[in-house]
Amino acid sequence: MTPQQRRNRQKKRMSENIRFLCDVPVVLKAEEGESLKVVPFSAVAYSGGLLRVDGFKEPVVVDMQGVLVAGDKLPMTLDHERDQRVGHADEVKLTADAIQIHGSTSAETPYRDEVIDSARNGYAWQLSIEGRVRSLEKVSKGRRVHVNGRWFDGPVIIARSFLLRAVSFVSLGGDEETQLSLAAQSESGDEDMEFSELMSAFKELDMSAEEKEALAVALGLKAQVPPEEEESDSETPPEDDEKEAEASAKDFRKRVAQEARIVAELQKVCDGDMELFAKATEGNWSVDKTKLEKLLSDREAQTPSIHVGGSREPENYGEILEASLCLQAGLKEDLLGKHYSDRVMNAAMARENRGVGLHTLMYTTLRNAGKSVRPGVVDNDFVRASMRADQQLNANEGTSTVTTTGVLSNVLNKILLSAYETYPMIASQLASIRDVPDFKQVSSYRITTNGLLEVLGDTGEIKHTDLTETEFSNQLKTYARMLAIPRQMQINDDLGAFTEAASQFGRMAARTIDFVFHEILLANADSFFHADNANYLAGAETALGIASLTAAEKLFLDLEDDAGYPAAIEPRNMLVSTGNKVTAEQLYNDTRVVTGEDATILEGNPHAGKYPPITSQWLNKTAHYANASDVGWYLFSDPADGGAIQLVYLRGARTPVVESSQLDFNQLGMQWRAYHDFGIAFQDPKKAVFMLGEAA
Repeated sequence: MTPQQRRNRQKKRMSENIRFLCDVPVVLKAEEGESLKVVPFSAVAYSGGLLRVDGFKEPVVVDMQGVLVAGDKLPMTLDHERDQRVGHADEVKLTADAIQIHGSTSAETPYRDEVIDSARNGYAWQLSIEGRVRSLEKVSKGRRVHVNGRWFDGPVIIARSFLLRAVSFVSLGGDEETQLSLAAQSESGDEDMEFSELMSAFKELDMSAEEKEALAVALGLKAQVPPEEEESDSETPPEDDEKEAEASAKDFRKRVAQEARIVAELQKVCDGDMELFAKATEGNWSVDKTKLEKLLSDREAQTPSIHVGGSREPENYGEILEASLCLQAGLKEDLLGKHYSDRVMNAAMARENRGVGLHTLMYTTLRNAGKSVRPGVVDNDFVRASMRADQQLNANEGTSTVTTTGVLSNVLNKILLSAYETYPMIASQLASIRDVPDFKQVSSYRITTNGLLEVLGDTGEIKHTDLTETEFSNQLKTYARMLAIPRQMQINDDLGAFTEAASQFGRMAARTIDFVFHEILLANADSFFHADNANYLAGAETALGIASLTAAEKLFLDLEDDAGYPAAIEPRNMLVSTGNKVTAEQLYNDTRVVTGEDATILEGNPHAGKYPPITSQWLNKTAHYANASDVGWYLFSDPADGGAIQLVYLRGARTPVVESSQLDFNQLGMQWRAYHDFGIAFQDPKKAVFMLGEAA
C-alpha cells in the first residue's frame, strides 16, 4: 500500500462517525389504538463500560460527563444509511453512566416497515448511536482511571468529549464483537491527524523509539509508538511515492517544530500544573483558552468544592448540601441535628463539602437534568440553562432529584424557622392561640352562668340555670413578602446575602405578629380597657411601683362575671415599656425596694416573684401608634385560661410558609415568597387590666 493510499484510507476513517452498539435489545410494541407501523421504541444505547473500536487495539470508554446531544430530535436510520429513514428519537436521557433513547418509527418508508415487520416476527434489533469524538485521552498499562462511576485499568482510551448526532437500527446476528469506527475532531471542527497516520512520517525521523514516544506524548497524540510493522502489500512503492513520502516527512518536521513552540508556551502558562498541561495538550487547547482555564483553576482552588465519589450522587446528597449551607449561615449543629441524620451532618461538615455555593447547586441541577456540564465561566447563558433545567426537574412530580430551588427552599425554611423561633415574640406569651380552618370570620364564646348552686329540696327537683354566652370575633389575614436571587448574585456565587435575607425574613414574620398585636392593644377598639369593664385605672399614683401594682392586683382580682360573682381569674404576667423595665424587674426580683420621695426608705416588697415582667419595645413607639406610651403598663392572665387577646393561625401553620416562584419574563433570577396567615383580636376584657401610669 502506498503512502498516498494509506493517507486516503485514514482520511476516510476520519470522515466516518463513531458507532456504539447497545447491549440491550430494542423494545418495539404497538399500543392499542396506535398505527400498526408508528410504534415507540426504547433502548439503553450505552451503559458506561468498555467498547471495542475499529482501528484501536485498546478498548474505549465514553466519558458521560462530556456527552452532548445535537438537537432536540435525532434521525433514526437503518444500518447508518442516511437515505434509509426509519423514524426519530425525541428523548435522549443522559445519566451518570448511560445513554437512554426513546423514540418513534415515524418515517413513511419501506425501511421503517422492514424494522417493524421483522420485530413482530421475533427479530431482535439493536441500536447504534453515532456522532463525533472531539477529545481523547490515553491511559497506559499499569494506570487506573475513574470514569462513569467505576474504575478501569489501562491500557484504555477515554473519549472525553462526544457529540451524539444520530441513531440507527442495526443487526449483529450472533457476532458478539462490535465493530466500530472512531474519528477525533478538534473543538474548532478541524480534523486532527490520527496517530496511525503520523507513524509513516515518524519512521522518516532520525529519532530513537523512546524519543518518538516522548514527542508523541508532548504533541498530545495520546498513544505509544507502535513497533515497526512489515508492509503487507506485495508491490513495491514507485519512485514518485517515495518522493511524496519524503516531502510528507519534511512537512511533518515543520509541524513538529510549530507544535513544540506551542507546547513550550503551554508549559509556561500552566506553571507547574501538570494536570492542566495534560488537559491542554490532549484537548488541543489554544494558549488563550489555557490561560482562562488556569485562572478558573486558581479560583476554584481557593473555594472548596464538593466531591461525591465519581459522577454518582449519594441518595442524601441534597440533604448534605442543605446542611452545609445551613452551617455556613450560622445555624447551630444541635438545631440541624433535629432535621438531619448523623451521617448527613458528618458529610456536611467534612472538608470537601465546606464552602459549597450557588454554583455547586447550579452544576448539580444541570447534571441531574441530563445536561453535559463542563466547569467554566458562569455567564448569562449558563444561568438560563440552569434555570431551565431547574424548571424541567421541578415539573416532574414526585422526583427526588436535587434542584437549585428545591435545596434553597429547604435552606430558606430552616434559616427562617430558626430566626422566627428565636425572636422574643411578645404576642405568643400573652395571647391565647387557636387554629381556624379558613379565612372566614370566626367567633369564640365565653359561657357563663347566673347565680350559685342551690340546695336540693325535698322534692328532689333540680332547677335549671340560665346560660349566657359572650361572643368574640377574629379573622385571618395573609402577610407576605418576596425574596429574590438576581442574576448578578448567581454569577458571583454569592449566597451570603441570600442566607442573611432568609434570617431577616424569619425575624420579619415574628416582628409582624408583634406589630399587629400592639396595634390592636394600643388602639383599644370599642374601649376594651375602660372603667365600664372594671379593667382600667387612670390618674395619680398609677405609675409603676409597689402601691400601683397592689392597686392593679386588686382591680384584677375584683373582676366579676356577668352574674356579678368573682371571675376567679388571677394575673400571670406584667407587660411594660422599656421605660418601666428596671422598675418592673426590681418588683419581681427584689424582696426589699427603695421608696420615698428622697429614695432613702427601704421597704419590703410584697410582690417579689409574683408577676414576671415582659418588656415591650413597641409600647412607646409613637411613630407607629397614636396611643403609644412609655409609662402605661398591663397585667395579663395566663393565656391558657383564654386570654384577653386571641391569636389564630390557619390549620396549625404556626410558622411562615416558603414557596419558590418564577420571576417575570423580563427578569433573570430566582425568587421565593414567604407568607404567614394569622389574625389577632380582643377577646375577654376580664383577662387583663391596664394602668395609665400617671404619677401624682
